[in-house]
Amino acid sequence: MNDQDPQKIGGTGASEEESTKNALLQTAIALFSKNGFAATSTREIAKVAKANIGSISYYFGSKEGLRRACARSIAGLIASTASRALPDVDHLEPDEAAKMLENALGGVIRLMLTHHNSRNMAAFLLQEVSEQGEVLDEIYTHLLEPLHKKLCRLWSVATGDPAESQQTIMRVFSVIGQALYFRLGEPLVARRLGWEKIGKKEAEQISEMVLQNMQDMIVAARIRNQN
Repeated sequence: MNDQDPQKIGGTGASEEESTKNALLQTAIALFSKNGFAATSTREIAKVAKANIGSISYYFGSKEGLRRACARSIAGLIASTASRALPDVDHLEPDEAAKMLENALGGVIRLMLTHHNSRNMAAFLLQEVSEQGEVLDEIYTHLLEPLHKKLCRLWSVATGDPAESQQTIMRVFSVIGQALYFRLGEPLVARRLGWEKIGKKEAEQISEMVLQNMQDMIVAARIRNQN
């Protein structure tokens, strides 16, 4: 579980209500990712978040509503991080599209490796994928599909590959998947590389390697499409 005090996550500029709501969200993400949704009680969430148990129903309606809010929070954070580098994918030259891909995916990779709650966020998403419930549909609709389609269109401009071909879809997934693996597999990766943990310096090394892999894939696709 995230060892940071949830009450401090919202920052000094947040109101008391915003801080409480954010503490509940971050604590729920941590506990849901560790214990699972069914095994986590609202009483436990409130206790760890140092909030009144009634605040869960006040802010989120129910435990299920809190679960959905956790999903929307993670999706919004990832989408906003990528979107800052994706203002407009139309009328780009191939090299411009490749650079935009690098900036967008680089931002997401660094977020997933360095955000204070990134391990819990990744584990939360993985659990929702394994359960394949309505929350996963929400994550797909509000995060994955629109963002992934935009990245695929960029890939198409950068390489000449059809944007909605199965190969393009899988290649974009493969780049994102590398970052998720390093996050979820941190204990094994760090041990094999002799790192104490994946900190900012290590995250930059991983990001550079993943983006170099992507650049190599782009070059290979361009060569393939020229023949």
